[in-house]
Amino acid sequence: EERLSTDTALIILADHGTHGIWYNDFAIGQAEHRSPTLQVLLPSAFVEAHASVHGALTRNQRRRVTAFDLHATLHHLAAWPAMPPPTLEATSLFVDFADNRTCEEARVPVEWCLEVADACFR
Repeated sequence: EERLSTDTALIILADHGTHGIWYNDFAIGQAEHRSPTLQVLLPSAFVEAHASVHGALTRNQRRRVTAFDLHATLHHLAAWPAMPPPTLEATSLFVDFADNRTCEEARVPVEWCLEVADACFR
């Protein structure tokens, strides 16, 4: 049990936000439907030892993140401490994303894009 708390990453990703609920007819419901939850829990010793990882995760909370990025993050963890080669499709969550990352850059289809993403975080 102690080993699990020191060398286990827990990642929870929903396939979509709220679904089939009455307020999906409103802007807030549509935003929630297009913004599935992503939670990343890393061992505290790992986070404390790698301040840049903690900083990037904190800053990326308010940036456009995709499942492709999560996939790149898993590759990054598997190769740790090596950084896998960057791709056009995805970036590890352990690296700062651009503040103004567009849906096109993140490969988010137009029908799922929230161009006013900042408004959802206030």
